Amino acid sequence: MTKVSRSSTSPATSSPTRRPVRTRRSSISARPTFKKIKVNGPDADPIYKWLKEQKKGKLNSNIKWNFTKFLLDREGNVVARYAPTETPEKIDAKVAALL
Repeated sequence: MTKVSRSSTSPATSSPTRRPVRTRRSSISARPTFKKIKVNGPDADPIYKWLKEQKKGKLNSNIKWNFTKFLLDREGNVVARYAPTETPEKIDAKVAALL
């Protein structure tokens, strides 16, 4: 297994803290460490801009609260978008169907 680092941040700063993580995918080690990003507005991170373009929310495309979930298939297509109130248990069957 390849040893990589996972980071976490404190609420007051975007400075990551590093801790070792083991993974079978060496490509993960090439990814930058996690940092705080914007998910709405003109400075939104490109991945969230793309996700929101693929699946709009009920009223608009903005993410209103953290824990909004996006379900992607094996090819990277956005299959569904779930509100923060949707529990993982409620979407288990849909996730399993895509595995």
